[in-house]
Amino acid sequence: MSSSEQTTPSACLESDGDGIGGNEQEAEPDHWTERGRAASGSNSNATGRPRRSVLALGHITPMKVLARVLVLSLTFAAGIIAGGSACYLYFQLAVEADRSEVAEGRANEARAVCGFHQTALYQRAGLYHQKFGCWPTNVQELAVMHFLPEYSQVHLCSLQIPASGLITSYDQKGTFIEQTQHCTVGYYVLSPYRFRFDGTNFTVSCTLDVSHNQ
Repeated sequence: MSSSEQTTPSACLESDGDGIGGNEQEAEPDHWTERGRAASGSNSNATGRPRRSVLALGHITPMKVLARVLVLSLTFAAGIIAGGSACYLYFQLAVEADRSEVAEGRANEARAVCGFHQTALYQRAGLYHQKFGCWPTNVQELAVMHFLPEYSQVHLCSLQIPASGLITSYDQKGTFIEQTQHCTVGYYVLSPYRFRFDGTNFTVSCTLDVSHNQ
C-alpha cells in the first residue's frame, strides 16, 4: 500500500456517518410500545399503532366541575321527587281501596238488615192472608189488625237505623219484630216498605234504596 492511500484514525472519525461512530451519534432514543418492547423512534408514528394520550388537567376549569356537580344534584333531586310521588300515589290508592272496602262492607250489612225486615213483613203478610184470604195492601193494615206492633224496628230501613240502634240478632221466625227495648224503633205510618200483589206473586220492597230489594 502506498503512502497516499493510507488514512489516519482521525480521518475515520470525520467520515460522512457511514462508520460506527456516526451511527452512535445519530441513533434516536428508543420508545416503549403498548406491549413493553422497545421500538425505534422512526416507527413510533406508524399508522395503526395506538398512542397514549393524557388529558391535561389545565382544561378542567372550576366552572365545569361546578356544572357537573349541579347536573348530578338535579338528577338526584329529580329521582327523589319521582320516588316520593310514586310512594304518595301508592299510599293514596291503598287508602282509596281501604275506604272502598269499608263502604262495600257497610252496604252489604245494610242490605242484609233490610232483607231481614222484608222477610219478616212477608211472613206477617202470609199470616194475614191465611186469616182473611187476601193479601194486605200496606204495612198499616198489618199494624191495625195487630199482626205488627205500632212501634218496631221492622218499620225502618237499615239506612234509618244507627249502628248503635241495631238489633243484635235476627231470627228466622221474625220474633225480633216485638223487640222494642235497647234498639231503635219506628212508627208504622212512616214505614218505607211497600206491598205489591200482581195476581200471582206477593212482594215486599224498600223505597229508600232499591238495591235492598230481594
